[in-house]
Amino acid sequence: PHDSQGFFWLNALALARLFSGYAEAGLEAAERALQVRPNWPTSLEVLVCCHAALGKWGEARRCAQQIAGVTSPSNDVLAPLKTHNSAWTEQMTRALQTAKS
Repeated sequence: PHDSQGFFWLNALALARLFSGYAEAGLEAAERALQVRPNWPTSLEVLVCCHAALGKWGEARRCAQQIAGVTSPSNDVLAPLKTHNSAWTEQMTRALQTAKS
């Protein structure tokens, strides 16, 4: 059955893998999250971070550009994780800024 919250858990899994040093596995989970909820800003942000960690800056930029055109709600479902993991937040912010430049 379809789990409407699956995208959240897949994004959380992607970040956990990414920040544990398994960026490729994080990318796989982030791509699955985007399949569950296409064009969701959070999933695109996580994809940017995973691509950036793997040095795939072209893909990171493509995802960052998609974020600008998204009309879905922009609430940050990962805010609680970011609040308690300032290092994650800093790394994600740097990746997003670099991909947008």
